[in-house]
Amino acid sequence: EVPSVVIVRKIYTPEEAERRLQEDELLDQLFAKMEANIDNWAEGRDGVRSVNAEVTRRIKAVTRLWKEAKKELKRTKSRDLATANDVVKFARGRKRDYEDGSPFPLHRIETDEEATNVVAAAERNLLQ
Repeated sequence: EVPSVVIVRKIYTPEEAERRLQEDELLDQLFAKMEANIDNWAEGRDGVRSVNAEVTRRIKAVTRLWKEAKKELKRTKSRDLATANDVVKFARGRKRDYEDGSPFPLHRIETDEEATNVVAAAERNLLQ
């Protein structure tokens, strides 16, 4: 095999090049005209009203989302607090079972110090 290279090259005739320049100029003029129309509309009464209405709509949407997020945060905090309270109740129950002399599998606590630490850890978690 012989290594080879392909060079792609576009060749335009003078007429084609002139036509392309004219098309580019025409497109530039049309875009400039369109931008001017958009600017005039945006700065006019209808444009200002439309933009203000859109801003108002977006502010209301963000406000609604903000309120929903605050409610969800409140619900989450409430659930977390309820769960932490359940953990404290469970820890106190384990300690009580230990102190009452219940079988080891019910409380899984071996010493008085461990019983106190289990409840203290649960209460610390509640305060955080």
